[in-house]
Amino acid sequence: MAKTIDKQTMLNLIVEAKRTDPETGGFAEWLAEYLAEHLPTLTPPNEPLTLDELRKMKDEPTYLKVFDPLLKSGWHIVEAVTEDKIIFRGWQTVYVPIDGMGVDYNLYRRPPEGKEDIK
Repeated sequence: MAKTIDKQTMLNLIVEAKRTDPETGGFAEWLAEYLAEHLPTLTPPNEPLTLDELRKMKDEPTYLKVFDPLLKSGWHIVEAVTEDKIIFRGWQTVYVPIDGMGVDYNLYRRPPEGKEDIK
């Protein structure tokens, strides 16, 4: 997972950038490009959630990506994680077996971007 942006790291990069190329025209634009290259992304990677992460997500939304093209992927609210299943909140009981994670489905914080066959 990418590290968070640290204020001191950013200030050090600004000072370093100014020292290494003080004659830069359009400094604000150049600095933005320099920082974008050297600082981690603000958006965390969208890796499949682990059981430990899911256990901490009670009452939070998760995106269920089902690998079977005949079944529909979509958003669900985590109600509970038991020894053998992940239970979602709803007007009828919906759950997925834990042993299907990574085989039949994955759960994400947000929908996988531009990838149809994520496993």
